[in-house]
Amino acid sequence: MGFKRSFAGRLGTVQFGARIVSTSTQSRCLGVVGVGVLFLLLGMYAASAQPPRMLQSYPPANAVVHGRDTGYSVRFDRPVDHEKSRLFITEAGRLIREMRPRLEAAPEVLYGTAVPLPSGEYELHWEVISLSGGEVTTGYVPFTVRR
Repeated sequence: MGFKRSFAGRLGTVQFGARIVSTSTQSRCLGVVGVGVLFLLLGMYAASAQPPRMLQSYPPANAVVHGRDTGYSVRFDRPVDHEKSRLFITEAGRLIREMRPRLEAAPEVLYGTAVPLPSGEYELHWEVISLSGGEVTTGYVPFTVRR
């Protein structure tokens, strides 16, 4: 396709083959695209300003696990700060085990290990800090250990 640029009075036109598009129409299109990109960036910023949201855990909420299990994990919807985050297990409101999150886990996963627990009712607690803005999220899931 040939490309010719001509000006008709004060209104410029660009000719692509047999199709003519005015530069004012192009400017409007670029403006609309620019506004769309701006809203997209603002939406991404607003999403990153939200605290991390828990997506899944092991053990899952209200699960019954075998007494030999020693790995615990929580997956979030965005990367979290492994060094500043905490994982711990409680029983009847008492701290039973605090686990140091493994630094080699995926960026959005807190993973820790503990010695096998005796039979009982427990809660896996977390306190995570997002990497994007430092927002803190806390939560827990109850689970049961049976031997």
